[in-house]
Amino acid sequence: MGLLGVEGGVIWVVAGVWTLRLLCGDEPGLAWGIACVGAAMRWGALSIGDVEVATRLLGASALAGPVAVKAGLAFALVAAVASEASMDGLRARTIPQQAAAVAALVAIVPLFVIRGGTNLAVPRWVVASGVIAAVVAAATPYARRVPRWVAPVVASAGVVVAMLGR
Repeated sequence: MGLLGVEGGVIWVVAGVWTLRLLCGDEPGLAWGIACVGAAMRWGALSIGDVEVATRLLGASALAGPVAVKAGLAFALVAAVASEASMDGLRARTIPQQAAAVAALVAIVPLFVIRGGTNLAVPRWVVASGVIAAVVAAATPYARRVPRWVAPVVASAGVVVAMLGR
């Protein structure tokens, strides 16, 4: 059931993307993983189903809660997108690398951007995934200029701020 979003579904998604990337010889995308787990922990659960219920009741992770939580998760989201842009997995040479990039970008949407998760908002989910993919594609030349350690540090700091801002 873990792969379906129960019992730590976010951990399974992050582990799956990281495994695919590492098997292909790529970087795992630490900032993306930290941001995703941090967004789930913001709601007190690592289950995608629990995050969907929380966002349905209170709003999208990056838009709900006190200012410190919003700011922290916004920094984590920006770091995750920058990390994905620097890897440019959507233009990778193999299908597993591209699949990992798509899974990473699609996972950002229910964890950060939309209210109610994927079950209630499939059209918004698809549009938001497309917008994030376009931002990643446009930011790739700029993100590659930033040192690799910056995105994980910013994502970690954002998650810490969000956790302390409760």
